[in-house]
Amino acid sequence: MKGMTVMKQLNGIDDILIQNAYLPDTVPDGKWVKAPRRERVAAVMSSGWMVACICAVVSIGVYVSVLGWNLGWFSPAGAPPETEPGIIYESNTEEAITEAVTEAANYSTGLSYIKVDGGFSVNGMGSCTDRDVIIPSEYLGDPVIAVAEMAFYQNQNIRSVVLPDSVTDIGEHAFDSCQNLSSVRLPENHNTIIRAGAFKSCVSLTEIYLQDGTDLEWGAFEGATSLSSVRLPSDLTSIAGRLFQDCTSLASIELPDTLESIGREAFQKCTALKEIQFPESLRSISDYAFEQCGLDLEAVRIPDSVEYIGEVVFQAIGAIPGLTFYPDGTILEENGEPMKTYECYVDNCLIYLYTTNPSYTVREGTRLIASGALDLYSYIGIREMDIYLPDSLEYLCENWICSTYRIHGEYTHIPVTSAS
Repeated sequence: MKGMTVMKQLNGIDDILIQNAYLPDTVPDGKWVKAPRRERVAAVMSSGWMVACICAVVSIGVYVSVLGWNLGWFSPAGAPPETEPGIIYESNTEEAITEAVTEAANYSTGLSYIKVDGGFSVNGMGSCTDRDVIIPSEYLGDPVIAVAEMAFYQNQNIRSVVLPDSVTDIGEHAFDSCQNLSSVRLPENHNTIIRAGAFKSCVSLTEIYLQDGTDLEWGAFEGATSLSSVRLPSDLTSIAGRLFQDCTSLASIELPDTLESIGREAFQKCTALKEIQFPESLRSISDYAFEQCGLDLEAVRIPDSVEYIGEVVFQAIGAIPGLTFYPDGTILEENGEPMKTYECYVDNCLIYLYTTNPSYTVREGTRLIASGALDLYSYIGIREMDIYLPDSLEYLCENWICSTYRIHGEYTHIPVTSAS
Protein backbone atom coordinates (compact mmCIF):
# COMPACT_ATOMS: atom_id res chain seq x y z
CA MET A 1 0.00 0.00 0.00
CA LYS A 2 1.03 3.63 -0.29
CA GLY A 3 -0.27 7.04 0.69
CA MET A 4 -2.44 5.93 3.64
CA THR A 5 -3.80 8.47 6.12
CA VAL A 6 -6.13 7.76 9.05
CA MET A 7 -8.36 10.82 9.13
CA LYS A 8 -10.81 10.59 12.03
CA GLN A 9 -13.42 8.42 13.75
CA LEU A 10 -16.99 8.85 12.59
CA ASN A 11 -19.86 7.38 14.65
CA GLY A 12 -17.60 4.71 16.09
CA ILE A 13 -16.40 3.63 12.65
CA ASP A 14 -12.80 4.23 11.58
CA ASP A 15 -13.11 6.48 8.55
CA ILE A 16 -10.17 5.77 6.26
CA LEU A 17 -9.10 7.95 3.37
CA ILE A 18 -6.96 5.90 1.00
CA GLN A 19 -5.16 8.14 -1.47
CA ASN A 20 -3.92 6.46 -4.63
CA ALA A 21 -3.91 3.15 -2.77
CA TYR A 22 -2.95 -0.04 -4.53
CA LEU A 23 -1.71 -3.54 -3.87
CA PRO A 24 1.76 -4.22 -5.27
CA ASP A 25 0.76 -7.61 -6.66
CA THR A 26 -2.37 -8.78 -8.48
CA VAL A 27 -5.57 -8.63 -6.42
CA PRO A 28 -7.45 -11.95 -6.49
CA ASP A 29 -11.21 -11.69 -6.62
CA GLY A 30 -10.96 -7.94 -6.40
CA LYS A 31 -12.03 -4.89 -8.28
CA TRP A 32 -10.64 -1.36 -8.51
CA VAL A 33 -12.94 1.64 -8.45
CA LYS A 34 -12.02 5.10 -9.64
CA ALA A 35 -14.18 7.18 -7.30
CA PRO A 36 -14.91 10.90 -6.80
CA ARG A 37 -12.28 12.68 -4.79
CA ARG A 38 -14.37 12.88 -1.64
CA GLU A 39 -15.52 9.23 -1.52
CA ARG A 40 -14.30 7.29 1.52
CA VAL A 41 -13.98 3.68 2.50
CA ALA A 42 -15.30 2.74 5.90
CA ALA A 43 -13.61 -0.09 7.76
CA VAL A 44 -15.45 -1.63 10.67
CA MET A 45 -13.79 -3.60 13.50
CA SER A 46 -15.91 -6.70 14.30
CA SER A 47 -15.08 -9.81 16.42
CA GLY A 48 -11.37 -8.99 16.50
CA TRP A 49 -10.96 -8.78 12.73
CA MET A 50 -11.44 -6.07 10.14
CA VAL A 51 -14.44 -6.17 7.78
CA ALA A 52 -14.23 -3.80 4.88
CA CYS A 53 -17.38 -2.00 3.87
CA ILE A 54 -17.14 -0.13 0.61
CA CYS A 55 -19.15 3.07 0.42
CA ALA A 56 -21.67 3.33 -2.34
CA VAL A 57 -20.39 5.12 -5.33
CA VAL A 58 -23.04 7.68 -6.16
CA SER A 59 -21.42 10.22 -8.45
CA ILE A 60 -21.80 10.23 -12.22
CA GLY A 61 -18.56 9.43 -14.04
CA VAL A 62 -17.53 6.55 -11.71
CA TYR A 63 -15.68 3.86 -13.57
CA VAL A 64 -15.58 0.21 -12.60
CA SER A 65 -13.20 -2.30 -14.09
CA VAL A 66 -12.55 -5.92 -13.20
CA LEU A 67 -8.85 -5.91 -12.27
CA GLY A 68 -8.61 -2.69 -14.34
CA TRP A 69 -7.35 -4.42 -17.46
CA ASN A 70 -9.78 -2.89 -19.94
CA LEU A 71 -9.00 0.68 -18.83
CA GLY A 72 -5.27 0.10 -18.72
CA TRP A 73 -4.94 0.83 -15.03
CA PHE A 74 -2.64 -2.15 -14.40
CA SER A 75 0.48 -3.23 -16.16
CA PRO A 76 1.14 -6.94 -16.64
CA ALA A 77 3.52 -6.79 -13.68
CA GLY A 78 0.70 -5.76 -11.35
CA ALA A 79 1.76 -2.11 -11.05
CA PRO A 80 -0.73 0.50 -9.80
CA PRO A 81 -2.89 2.62 -12.09
CA GLU A 82 -1.72 5.96 -13.29
CA THR A 83 -2.82 8.36 -10.55
CA GLU A 84 -4.40 11.77 -10.91
CA PRO A 85 -4.13 14.61 -8.38
CA GLY A 86 -6.99 14.51 -5.89
CA ILE A 87 -8.40 11.17 -7.08
CA ILE A 88 -9.01 8.40 -4.51
CA TYR A 89 -8.49 4.80 -5.52
CA GLU A 90 -10.33 2.14 -3.58
CA SER A 91 -10.11 -1.63 -3.51
CA ASN A 92 -13.11 -3.73 -2.58
CA THR A 93 -10.92 -6.47 -1.14
CA GLU A 94 -10.79 -6.92 2.61
CA GLU A 95 -7.01 -7.51 2.49
CA ALA A 96 -6.41 -4.13 0.85
CA ILE A 97 -8.37 -2.20 3.48
CA THR A 98 -6.78 -4.08 6.39
CA GLU A 99 -3.29 -3.40 5.07
CA ALA A 100 -4.14 0.27 4.56
CA VAL A 101 -5.30 0.64 8.17
CA THR A 102 -2.16 -1.03 9.51
CA GLU A 103 0.21 1.13 7.49
CA ALA A 104 -1.65 4.39 8.05
CA ALA A 105 -1.69 3.93 11.81
CA ASN A 106 2.11 4.06 11.95
CA TYR A 107 2.48 7.62 10.60
CA SER A 108 1.73 11.03 12.02
CA THR A 109 -1.30 12.69 10.45
CA GLY A 110 -2.08 16.34 9.94
CA LEU A 111 1.49 17.38 9.06
CA SER A 112 1.84 20.27 6.65
CA TYR A 113 3.40 19.65 3.21
CA ILE A 114 4.48 21.74 0.25
CA LYS A 115 4.99 20.54 -3.30
CA VAL A 116 8.60 20.67 -4.52
CA ASP A 117 10.44 19.29 -7.52
CA GLY A 118 10.45 15.52 -7.22
CA GLY A 119 7.83 15.19 -4.49
CA PHE A 120 6.80 16.84 -1.25
CA SER A 121 8.58 18.62 1.60
CA VAL A 122 7.32 18.53 5.19
CA ASN A 123 6.58 22.14 6.03
CA GLY A 124 5.57 21.93 9.68
CA MET A 125 3.27 20.35 12.24
CA GLY A 126 0.03 21.58 10.66
CA SER A 127 -2.78 20.13 12.78
CA CYS A 128 -0.63 17.24 14.05
CA THR A 129 -0.34 17.05 17.84
CA ASP A 130 1.96 14.01 18.09
CA ARG A 131 4.93 14.28 20.42
CA ASP A 132 6.59 11.36 18.65
CA VAL A 133 6.51 12.36 14.99
CA ILE A 134 6.77 9.71 12.28
CA ILE A 135 6.98 11.25 8.80
CA PRO A 136 5.63 9.05 5.98
CA SER A 137 7.69 8.23 2.92
CA GLU A 138 4.86 9.30 0.60
CA TYR A 139 2.14 11.90 0.48
CA LEU A 140 -0.62 12.01 -2.14
CA GLY A 141 1.24 9.28 -3.97
CA ASP A 142 4.51 11.24 -4.32
CA PRO A 143 7.66 10.73 -2.25
CA VAL A 144 8.42 12.91 0.76
CA ILE A 145 11.95 14.03 -0.08
CA ALA A 146 12.72 16.92 2.26
CA VAL A 147 12.10 18.72 5.53
CA ALA A 148 11.65 22.39 4.78
CA GLU A 149 13.72 25.25 6.20
CA MET A 150 12.58 26.07 9.77
CA ALA A 151 9.77 23.49 9.47
CA PHE A 152 9.78 22.63 13.19
CA TYR A 153 11.69 25.68 14.47
CA GLN A 154 11.31 26.18 18.25
CA ASN A 155 8.68 23.44 18.54
CA GLN A 156 8.68 22.51 22.21
CA ASN A 157 6.13 19.69 21.88
CA ILE A 158 7.96 17.05 19.84
CA ARG A 159 10.27 14.65 21.65
CA SER A 160 11.23 12.24 18.85
CA VAL A 161 11.29 12.24 15.05
CA VAL A 162 11.54 9.38 12.57
CA LEU A 163 12.53 10.46 9.06
CA PRO A 164 11.87 8.09 6.13
CA ASP A 165 14.63 6.93 3.83
CA SER A 166 13.02 8.95 1.03
CA VAL A 167 14.19 12.21 2.66
CA THR A 168 17.44 13.50 1.18
CA ASP A 169 17.39 17.12 2.38
CA ILE A 170 16.94 18.42 5.94
CA GLY A 171 16.58 22.18 5.61
CA GLU A 172 18.35 25.01 7.41
CA HIS A 173 17.22 25.31 11.05
CA ALA A 174 14.56 22.66 10.40
CA PHE A 175 14.59 21.50 14.05
CA ASP A 176 16.49 24.45 15.54
CA SER A 177 15.70 25.03 19.25
CA CYS A 178 13.39 22.01 19.61
CA GLN A 179 14.43 21.78 23.24
CA ASN A 180 12.55 18.57 24.09
CA LEU A 181 13.67 16.65 21.01
CA SER A 182 15.74 13.80 22.45
CA SER A 183 15.70 11.19 19.67
CA VAL A 184 16.12 11.47 15.89
CA ARG A 185 16.13 8.60 13.42
CA LEU A 186 17.85 9.91 10.30
CA PRO A 187 17.34 8.51 6.77
CA GLU A 188 19.44 5.51 5.77
CA ASN A 189 19.73 6.44 2.12
CA HIS A 190 23.44 7.40 2.18
CA ASN A 191 22.92 10.70 0.34
CA THR A 192 21.18 13.01 2.83
CA ILE A 193 22.30 16.61 3.32
CA ILE A 194 21.83 18.11 6.80
CA ARG A 195 21.87 21.85 6.28
CA ALA A 196 23.14 24.71 8.44
CA GLY A 197 21.68 24.82 11.95
CA ALA A 198 19.28 21.94 11.28
CA PHE A 199 19.55 20.63 14.86
CA LYS A 200 21.05 23.70 16.50
CA SER A 201 20.24 24.12 20.21
CA CYS A 202 18.45 20.77 20.46
CA VAL A 203 19.55 20.62 24.07
CA SER A 204 17.89 17.25 24.85
CA LEU A 205 19.39 15.36 21.91
CA THR A 206 21.80 12.77 23.34
CA GLU A 207 23.05 10.75 20.37
CA ILE A 208 23.18 10.84 16.61
CA TYR A 209 24.10 8.20 14.03
CA LEU A 210 25.18 9.67 10.70
CA GLN A 211 25.06 7.31 7.74
CA ASP A 212 27.90 7.11 5.24
CA GLY A 213 27.34 9.61 2.45
CA THR A 214 25.71 12.19 4.73
CA ASP A 215 26.70 15.77 3.92
CA LEU A 216 26.94 18.06 6.97
CA GLU A 217 26.73 21.83 6.74
CA TRP A 218 27.87 24.61 9.06
CA GLY A 219 26.60 24.47 12.66
CA ALA A 220 24.21 21.56 12.10
CA PHE A 221 24.46 20.39 15.74
CA GLU A 222 25.76 23.58 17.37
CA GLY A 223 24.63 24.01 20.96
CA ALA A 224 23.29 20.46 21.38
CA THR A 225 24.54 20.48 24.95
CA SER A 226 23.38 16.93 25.87
CA LEU A 227 24.90 15.31 22.78
CA SER A 228 27.35 12.70 24.10
CA SER A 229 27.49 10.08 21.34
CA VAL A 230 28.17 10.80 17.66
CA ARG A 231 28.89 8.41 14.82
CA LEU A 232 30.41 10.31 11.89
CA PRO A 233 30.16 8.98 8.31
CA SER A 234 33.13 6.73 7.54
CA ASP A 235 33.61 8.53 4.21
CA LEU A 236 33.48 12.09 5.60
CA THR A 237 36.20 14.34 4.15
CA SER A 238 35.41 17.66 5.85
CA ILE A 239 33.94 18.70 9.19
CA ALA A 240 32.08 21.96 8.67
CA GLY A 241 32.61 25.03 10.81
CA ARG A 242 30.80 25.11 14.17
CA LEU A 243 29.42 21.65 13.48
CA PHE A 244 29.63 20.65 17.17
CA GLN A 245 30.38 24.01 18.79
CA ASP A 246 29.11 24.19 22.40
CA CYS A 247 28.34 20.47 22.56
CA THR A 248 29.47 20.46 26.18
CA SER A 249 28.64 16.78 26.86
CA LEU A 250 30.69 15.41 23.97
CA ALA A 251 33.58 13.63 25.71
CA SER A 252 35.01 11.72 22.74
CA ILE A 253 34.53 11.35 19.01
CA GLU A 254 36.11 9.06 16.42
CA LEU A 255 37.29 10.87 13.31
CA PRO A 256 37.11 8.84 10.07
CA ASP A 257 40.24 7.85 8.15
CA THR A 258 39.01 9.85 5.14
CA LEU A 259 38.93 13.21 6.95
CA GLU A 260 40.97 15.99 5.30
CA SER A 261 39.84 19.21 6.99
CA ILE A 262 38.31 20.45 10.24
CA GLY A 263 36.44 23.74 9.95
CA ARG A 264 36.52 26.92 11.99
CA GLU A 265 35.20 26.52 15.57
CA ALA A 266 34.07 22.97 14.75
CA PHE A 267 34.52 21.72 18.34
CA GLN A 268 34.97 25.04 20.13
CA LYS A 269 33.77 24.99 23.77
CA CYS A 270 33.32 21.22 23.83
CA THR A 271 34.51 21.36 27.42
CA ALA A 272 34.06 17.63 28.08
CA LEU A 273 36.26 16.63 25.12
CA LYS A 274 39.37 15.19 26.75
CA GLU A 275 41.07 13.40 23.88
CA ILE A 276 41.18 13.40 20.10
CA GLN A 277 42.98 11.22 17.58
CA PHE A 278 43.64 12.79 14.21
CA PRO A 279 43.73 10.50 11.14
CA GLU A 280 46.73 10.39 8.80
CA SER A 281 44.51 11.80 6.03
CA LEU A 282 44.09 15.17 7.79
CA ARG A 283 45.53 18.20 5.98
CA SER A 284 44.13 21.28 7.75
CA ILE A 285 42.64 22.46 11.05
CA SER A 286 40.98 25.88 10.93
CA ASP A 287 40.82 28.72 13.46
CA TYR A 288 39.53 28.00 17.00
CA ALA A 289 38.57 24.42 16.06
CA PHE A 290 39.32 23.06 19.55
CA GLU A 291 39.55 26.24 21.59
CA GLN A 292 38.23 25.96 25.16
CA CYS A 293 38.07 22.18 25.02
CA GLY A 294 39.32 19.96 27.82
CA LEU A 295 42.04 18.35 25.71
CA ASP A 296 45.25 17.13 27.27
CA LEU A 297 47.56 18.91 24.83
CA GLU A 298 50.56 16.83 25.84
CA ALA A 299 48.76 13.73 24.59
CA VAL A 300 47.63 15.23 21.25
CA ARG A 301 49.47 13.98 18.17
CA ILE A 302 49.35 15.92 14.89
CA PRO A 303 50.05 13.74 11.83
CA ASP A 304 52.69 14.76 9.31
CA SER A 305 49.96 15.07 6.68
CA VAL A 306 48.77 18.34 8.27
CA GLU A 307 49.92 21.37 6.27
CA TYR A 308 47.83 24.12 7.84
CA ILE A 309 46.80 25.01 11.40
CA GLY A 310 44.75 28.15 11.97
CA GLU A 311 44.73 30.70 14.77
CA VAL A 312 44.24 29.62 18.39
CA VAL A 313 43.22 26.11 17.38
CA PHE A 314 43.74 24.72 20.87
CA GLN A 315 44.14 27.56 23.36
CA ALA A 316 45.21 31.16 23.71
CA ILE A 317 47.23 32.78 26.43
CA GLY A 318 44.01 34.06 27.95
CA ALA A 319 43.15 30.51 29.00
CA ILE A 320 46.07 30.43 31.46
CA PRO A 321 44.81 31.07 35.00
CA GLY A 322 46.32 33.75 37.20
CA LEU A 323 47.46 36.17 34.49
CA THR A 324 46.69 39.91 34.46
CA PHE A 325 46.44 41.70 31.11
CA TYR A 326 47.03 45.41 30.50
CA PRO A 327 46.03 47.52 27.48
CA ASP A 328 49.65 48.14 26.49
CA GLY A 329 50.18 44.41 26.02
CA THR A 330 51.93 43.82 29.33
CA ILE A 331 51.04 40.56 31.04
CA LEU A 332 51.73 39.98 34.72
CA GLU A 333 52.15 36.46 35.97
CA GLU A 334 50.48 35.21 39.15
CA ASN A 335 53.53 36.28 41.20
CA GLY A 336 53.19 39.85 39.90
CA GLU A 337 56.22 39.69 37.65
CA PRO A 338 55.94 40.68 33.96
CA MET A 339 55.75 37.68 31.66
CA LYS A 340 58.71 37.45 29.32
CA THR A 341 57.81 34.48 27.13
CA TYR A 342 54.93 32.05 26.76
CA GLU A 343 55.04 29.35 24.10
CA CYS A 344 52.48 26.65 23.32
CA TYR A 345 53.72 23.64 21.38
CA VAL A 346 51.42 20.74 20.52
CA ASP A 347 53.35 17.73 19.31
CA ASN A 348 55.83 19.15 16.78
CA CYS A 349 53.83 22.30 15.98
CA LEU A 350 54.16 25.82 17.44
CA ILE A 351 50.58 26.90 18.11
CA TYR A 352 50.99 30.12 20.08
CA LEU A 353 53.81 32.44 21.10
CA TYR A 354 54.06 35.47 23.37
CA THR A 355 57.38 37.12 24.01
CA THR A 356 58.73 40.58 24.82
CA ASN A 357 62.20 39.64 23.61
CA PRO A 358 63.58 41.14 20.37
CA SER A 359 64.38 37.65 19.06
CA TYR A 360 62.99 34.17 19.31
CA THR A 361 64.35 30.78 18.26
CA VAL A 362 61.75 28.20 17.34
CA ARG A 363 62.32 24.86 19.04
CA GLU A 364 64.35 22.30 17.06
CA GLY A 365 62.16 19.53 15.67
CA THR A 366 59.24 21.90 14.99
CA ARG A 367 57.56 20.99 11.71
CA LEU A 368 54.85 23.66 11.48
CA ILE A 369 54.09 27.13 12.86
CA ALA A 370 50.35 27.82 13.17
CA SER A 371 48.66 30.95 11.90
CA GLY A 372 48.74 33.77 14.44
CA ALA A 373 51.60 32.26 16.40
CA LEU A 374 53.98 35.07 15.39
CA ASP A 375 51.45 37.91 15.29
CA LEU A 376 53.19 39.63 18.19
CA TYR A 377 52.72 43.18 16.94
CA SER A 378 48.97 42.91 17.53
CA TYR A 379 49.56 42.17 21.21
CA ILE A 380 52.61 44.03 22.43
CA GLY A 381 53.60 46.40 19.63
CA ILE A 382 56.89 44.75 18.66
CA ARG A 383 57.89 46.27 15.32
CA GLU A 384 61.22 44.58 14.80
CA MET A 385 62.11 41.05 15.64
CA ASP A 386 64.46 38.28 14.59
CA ILE A 387 62.86 34.85 14.32
CA TYR A 388 65.13 31.87 13.85
CA LEU A 389 63.63 28.77 12.28
CA PRO A 390 64.91 25.22 12.71
CA ASP A 391 65.96 23.03 9.79
CA SER A 392 63.03 20.75 10.60
CA LEU A 393 60.42 23.40 9.77
CA GLU A 394 58.21 22.68 6.76
CA TYR A 395 55.24 25.04 6.96
CA LEU A 396 54.71 28.60 8.18
CA CYS A 397 50.96 29.25 8.23
CA GLU A 398 50.86 32.96 9.11
CA ASN A 399 48.14 34.84 7.24
CA TRP A 400 50.13 38.05 7.71
CA ILE A 401 53.80 38.45 8.64
CA CYS A 402 55.01 41.89 9.75
CA SER A 403 57.41 43.30 7.16
CA THR A 404 59.90 44.26 9.88
CA TYR A 405 60.20 40.71 11.14
CA ARG A 406 63.43 39.14 10.01
CA ILE A 407 62.80 35.45 9.33
CA HIS A 408 65.95 33.34 9.37
CA GLY A 409 65.59 29.90 7.82
CA GLU A 410 63.73 28.09 5.07
CA TYR A 411 60.03 27.26 5.06
CA THR A 412 56.95 26.85 2.85
CA HIS A 413 54.44 29.64 3.35
CA ILE A 414 50.83 28.40 3.67
CA PRO A 415 48.80 31.60 4.21
CA VAL A 416 45.24 30.31 4.18
CA THR A 417 43.10 27.18 3.84
CA SER A 418 39.77 26.54 2.18
CA ALA A 419 38.40 24.87 5.31
CA SER A 420 35.51 26.86 6.77
